[in-house]
Amino acid sequence: MALSLMFIPGCTSLSASSSKSSTVASVGQAVRDGKFEFVVSKVDTGTPGIVSVHLKVTNIGNESQMWSSSGQKLLVDGKEFDADMFESKDSIETLNPGLGVDAVLGFKVPPGTVPDAIELHDSMFSQGVRVNL
Repeated sequence: MALSLMFIPGCTSLSASSSKSSTVASVGQAVRDGKFEFVVSKVDTGTPGIVSVHLKVTNIGNESQMWSSSGQKLLVDGKEFDADMFESKDSIETLNPGLGVDAVLGFKVPPGTVPDAIELHDSMFSQGVRVNL
């Protein structure tokens, strides 16, 4: 008997991280996790109930890598919010070595939410890096 599993980005509640990232940075600083480098450029809280995090994701590896908004976490007062695929821009990209994408991660949150940080991951199984917002 064969068992087949299919994970659809943004449609799973599995969480491999519990905010255990050891690297901490600030907006504008480059951080790396696995085969990706991340630079958060801006945080937008102008739309009630949505926090949008603008960032550049670059493949620093030697082969193409798939990056996804799935597994990226917004941290607010000890709570984790998953990125919403429909509120995000460029939420799934295959990046060749040395290439990047300007992405926007959208998070649905209670109105008035002020984010503390974002935890960014190479994959849902990586340790992740924290960027204070």
